[in-house]
Amino acid sequence: MQSKSWLDNRFAQEKPLKELAREATFSRAIPADNPGGSGGSIMGVFPRITSPTTKAALWGTPDLLTLSLLKTDVIDRRYVDDDHYDLKELMEGAYSEANKDLNDMPLAGMTRPSFYSLTTEGGRYNHALWSEVYSFPCQKPVGQIILKTPELSEADQPDVIIHMKDGTAETTIAKDGKRLHTRIIMSMTRNIIAVEVETAGLTEPITLRLYRNVDQGHRRYMDENGHYLKFVVNRPADPNQPLEYYDFEKDRAVNGLFEPPTSGTDGRYFWIHQVFPGERTFPEGFRYVMMGLASDPKSTVSAHPLQRNLGSAPRIRYDNQGLPIVPGIRTMTHPEMFNVMAANYSYVAEAPGVAADAQPTTSGKQTFYISIATLNETPEYMNRAKALLAEAERLGFDGLAAENQAWYDALYEKRENGRVLLGETREDRQTAQTLLLDEAFTSWTSGHMGYCNPDPRKLEGSASYACYDVDTQSWHSLPCYNELFTEGKYFMRNQYEPKRLWPNLITAWHETLKEKARLKFGLPGMCIAHGYLPAAAQSPWYVENAVLDFCMEVPAQIVKVIWNFWDYAAEEETLRETVYPIMKDLAVFYEAFARRGWDGKVFNLEPTVETESYGISYRNEYTRNNTGALTLFRWTLRTAAGTAKYLGLDADLTPGWLEVADNLAPYPMFEVETGSVIGANEKAFPRYSRGDHYMFSGYYPVNLADEVTLDSPREQKELFIRTADVLGSGRNWDPYILLGASKDKIPRKYTMGALPISDHVALANDILESPERLLNSRSGRIHLFPSVPEWTTAAFRNCLARGGFEVSAARDASGVQAVTVKARRGIPCRLMNPWPGAAVSVVDTETGAAVPFTLDASNGECIGFDAKAGHTYSIDKT
Repeated sequence: MQSKSWLDNRFAQEKPLKELAREATFSRAIPADNPGGSGGSIMGVFPRITSPTTKAALWGTPDLLTLSLLKTDVIDRRYVDDDHYDLKELMEGAYSEANKDLNDMPLAGMTRPSFYSLTTEGGRYNHALWSEVYSFPCQKPVGQIILKTPELSEADQPDVIIHMKDGTAETTIAKDGKRLHTRIIMSMTRNIIAVEVETAGLTEPITLRLYRNVDQGHRRYMDENGHYLKFVVNRPADPNQPLEYYDFEKDRAVNGLFEPPTSGTDGRYFWIHQVFPGERTFPEGFRYVMMGLASDPKSTVSAHPLQRNLGSAPRIRYDNQGLPIVPGIRTMTHPEMFNVMAANYSYVAEAPGVAADAQPTTSGKQTFYISIATLNETPEYMNRAKALLAEAERLGFDGLAAENQAWYDALYEKRENGRVLLGETREDRQTAQTLLLDEAFTSWTSGHMGYCNPDPRKLEGSASYACYDVDTQSWHSLPCYNELFTEGKYFMRNQYEPKRLWPNLITAWHETLKEKARLKFGLPGMCIAHGYLPAAAQSPWYVENAVLDFCMEVPAQIVKVIWNFWDYAAEEETLRETVYPIMKDLAVFYEAFARRGWDGKVFNLEPTVETESYGISYRNEYTRNNTGALTLFRWTLRTAAGTAKYLGLDADLTPGWLEVADNLAPYPMFEVETGSVIGANEKAFPRYSRGDHYMFSGYYPVNLADEVTLDSPREQKELFIRTADVLGSGRNWDPYILLGASKDKIPRKYTMGALPISDHVALANDILESPERLLNSRSGRIHLFPSVPEWTTAAFRNCLARGGFEVSAARDASGVQAVTVKARRGIPCRLMNPWPGAAVSVVDTETGAAVPFTLDASNGECIGFDAKAGHTYSIDKT
């Protein structure tokens, strides 16, 4: 059992993550003019304070320190679903001779899909234009918390320090002997924000203000005078025919304006209150209150009625070349988004609003408590807010901080599983560990969750691009479905809990999605489709846009995430109760969809829109046999058949599933000077252009379906490496790293060339996105350190491998030093020999007994043995 002892000793030398976090902080400059960026992450450029339900951006001038807030259930739940566009209509338009001369598919430049489908009369019609012109359904800003300190208006712009032990944010502002020290905490377990202030040298009292502007979401489709704007909904093929514009009048019951917010006080309590327009989920209008309580019992509270200039006015500055002075996540591919944001900021800045203030009567240390309570949580939300504030005051700021530290301690203890150590010297390891500790701090959430933890079963939702202090949100501020690559970063690293969003979402919508398959496609089973299922009353006709609803690989991308709860985490109950019922209904749908396009020889998948690229074309030239769809149809049908056999279910369905899986059309291929490359659709040569989506569906056989892996024939691997050499998309690293072709370099992407991995810090940075450099089990055989430089010194603990194994291993420049494997379920284990050519032993650490194994040398050296659930095995060189 020398490997187990070696690894135990190695990790015992390191401080636990929770101890490292006790002293760890990070700082960010507080922007003066706006909350910064398009939403933004916890560890991004701009200061963010986040909890499972609420998140805040910290910004503002020294005299107007501002928290702008979003909450996962403060959502405008209106939507339009009265244009019931279906598969029959799509096909009739695509095959109409009236469109035979309409050649508007882009061959170069940006290939974002046209959201217009083809009509039988000739031309293009956008059946879901409402989704573009209305921002709703979307997350709405709650409002602002503003700390008003007029005497510090000329102070230097401060930084904020965030403590990783408990999430507390701390900043100090000083000028001419006057000082304000502020601590802010957002409770991870309670619906509470606490702001503690300590002043010195001030002659005037400070004020804490709650503020909300009159909602400006209508400015997306109305001008400042309330007149509807013009949006083209129909473009006839004949350029001599007039354009048709969207009819807003038909939506008058839906597209009305918000009521202005109100403010009020009651004893020490002060608040702002907002009522949303009525809709199907909340017919009388969703509503919420943001309420505050000051610790000073003699504080003066007051309410300000509707007027201008009560809040912090966001704006974007421009340089002398007319470019926005805002770094952010979309400057590389979408700099124009900041011009849109600048306009949205201006609407909010110029709007009237209401405010409620608390002003302590004494100087020194004061604490303000704020809660956001909603009708979604309870009809008694006003009383609920008061109760939450009273309890928070009883605990005090330090009590809330102690609760947060306990919450983070539990997170860090969990992250000891999946922990990675990099570097030979202590200094080297500490530098890399800083990066990995940052990751652990944020690992309870993700961008698709809006850096919160929304539960769609509770009508909650968010996404990374949900912005602060704008009332119109891009992409409905709900999680997008075609970006779900979770095997490495989440499951292999044993950090998969945030991905429960997806089984929760699809389970909640399961029956409605079966209705969608029947009504929209005329088929049995279940279709999830592309888009953003709203945190609202369900409709089988809801679409984010009518063209991308036919991205047929997207349902399987979501199911793949759900499948990983079995494939990696080995949750047997989840397999039976959640995974298989969803997978079965998708397999039923996929089989029926494929048989529609059967030409007698192969199953052609038509229409299949390439995700985020191209759209409906004449005779579906660009919308047939998309590689992503072919790949994931095959994966779904085969995996569903295997799962049914494992569970002893649905033996009558599996032959049909396998027949389709075995006879799908071939992948589209193109020739270059050095050989073949794989395409994403039959018509368009693969390439990347500015503005294109960074996911290339031609890679799906590698990064989603495991058709091509480290153990595949050389010519198959070379096909995808050659394609990556040609393409250069944003996620170009997948084929290089997953196929072991980039051990010493960070792969090329976009227009950038490959970069050498010069040290362990560079390696640590890359492992954050591509941890399968350390452990790759996609073939079903466990490969240790398949894509790291030979000089690498690294260790990892309890990372997950396919089949339900927890793997720990260590290596240095001389090779692998130790490896252990723990089985979460009883299953054969296949591990590539860490010491090819050398003798090895397998020892059950529970019993101390040697375990019999085989050595398969047909494709490398693979150790095979029968693993028992709950047992750990030490694999040793003998």
